Amino acid sequence: MQGAKAIPMTASEQGFYEELKRKNKLAYLEHIRIQILLLCHSGLNNSEVSRELKVSLNMVKKWRSRWLSGYDNHRQLEGQKKHFYLTNFLKDNPRSGSPKKISAAQEQSIVALACGKPRDYGIEMTDWTLAMLSKVAASKGIVKSISTSQLSRLLKKTSPPTS
Repeated sequence: MQGAKAIPMTASEQGFYEELKRKNKLAYLEHIRIQILLLCHSGLNNSEVSRELKVSLNMVKKWRSRWLSGYDNHRQLEGQKKHFYLTNFLKDNPRSGSPKKISAAQEQSIVALACGKPRDYGIEMTDWTLAMLSKVAASKGIVKSISTSQLSRLLKKTSPPTS
């Protein structure tokens, strides 16, 4: 089997990653990513690295490719800037998706609304339903609209007031 070419890595980069790998405060995925890079640098091909670490072949390919595509950008860095770059390099890239549609201020207003009684807003109910809370939040102009599932997620992540 034809082996993949070893990825370039300076002795200081390799030493930095070897030392970082021994630290206990490293997240699991960052630890795996360091091992992938070090094994790719040692000359193992993608399949060998995948088998050695028991990770997917796609993961190995991704991190080999990511290292190679960013190598020219960071090889001129030195000292703290290089260590900062090498540490942040291991983190996930921002995920795609639409931006938040409800601001933190709107979330706070909805939580405040939910903490009140429906009767305070002229509604003859003893407790809020998600549907009614959604309607009142929209009628008060807090949000244009909000689904009951989004309301449920918002209220679940908010800790209830202690009495």
